[in-house]
Amino acid sequence: MHRLTEQRWAGFFWILLTTALVCQLIAFVAPAWLKIFIKFEQEYQPFIQSSTDNITTTPRLHVRPVNQDYSLWYMIQCRLDTWSCKTLSYYQIAFMDEVYNRNEFKDPDNWFLDRTNLFLDGVELRFDYSTLSENQAEYTFGMLLCMLAWYFVNRHKRRLVKKNLDRLGQKCMAVAAVVAFFSGLFVLIPVGRFGNMGDQLRALIRDNPSYIAVHKPIGLGFGAAGGTLALATGLFIALRITLRSHCPDCVDLPPEQHHDELALKETGNQVDNTGEPNSHA
Repeated sequence: MHRLTEQRWAGFFWILLTTALVCQLIAFVAPAWLKIFIKFEQEYQPFIQSSTDNITTTPRLHVRPVNQDYSLWYMIQCRLDTWSCKTLSYYQIAFMDEVYNRNEFKDPDNWFLDRTNLFLDGVELRFDYSTLSENQAEYTFGMLLCMLAWYFVNRHKRRLVKKNLDRLGQKCMAVAAVVAFFSGLFVLIPVGRFGNMGDQLRALIRDNPSYIAVHKPIGLGFGAAGGTLALATGLFIALRITLRSHCPDCVDLPPEQHHDELALKETGNQVDNTGEPNSHA
C-alpha cells in the first residue's frame, strides 16, 4: 500500500469525524431541538400537598398561549401576551414543586399527547423528566465516543508521516471504526425521540390547526447530522480495512525499501522499452 494513499484516506476520515464532532458540539448547547407554539388557552386546577397529606385547593390557573423551545439541557418558554421568557434547565423545572391535578387537566378535545406531569408556569412539557435525563446521558456518551474516535484517527494520521515507520498498523483504525459507529448510534437515539415527538405534533396540526404550530428544529438538525456522519464514518473505515485486507497489491513497505523497488521497476521498464537486453548493456 502506498503511504500517500493511506495518508489521503486517513485525512478523509479525519475530516468526516471533525465535521461530525463540530455538529454534535453545536447541538449539545443549541436550542431548537423542538419548537412548539401553543396557541390555545388552558386552565388547570393546582393543588399543594403538605407533609401531613392535607390538600389545599386554589382557584383555577389561567394560562395564556406560549412558545416552548426545547434543547438537550434546558427549555425556553415565552408568554406571548407579555413577551416575557424563562430559561430553565429540566432539573430546575422538575424540582420547582409546580404540580397540577391531572384529573382536572383541561384542553380542547383532550388532544394533547401523553401526560408528563412536568409543568412550567402551568404549561405541560412534552417529555417527562426521566426521558429527558436519558436523552442527556445517551447524547453525552455518544459525543465522548466521537471524540475518542477522532483521537484514534488523528493518531493514525500522525503516525503515517513518520519516516521510520516500517509497517502501517490498523489497530487504531479498527478501534476508531467501532467507536465512531456506536457514537452515531447513541447520538441518534435522543435525536430520534425529539424528532418523533415533532412528527406526532405535526400530524395533530391537520386536525387542530388553530391549537398548535411546530417550527423547524435547527438544533436537532445539527445533532442528526453529527450522529449520521459519525455512524457513516465508522462504516467507511470498516469497509476500507476489509477491502485493504483483500488487496493483493496492498503491501506495507518501509519508505526506503518502497522507493528502491519503485526505482528498480522504473529502470527495468526503461530498458525493456528500448528493446535492448540487459546482458548487452
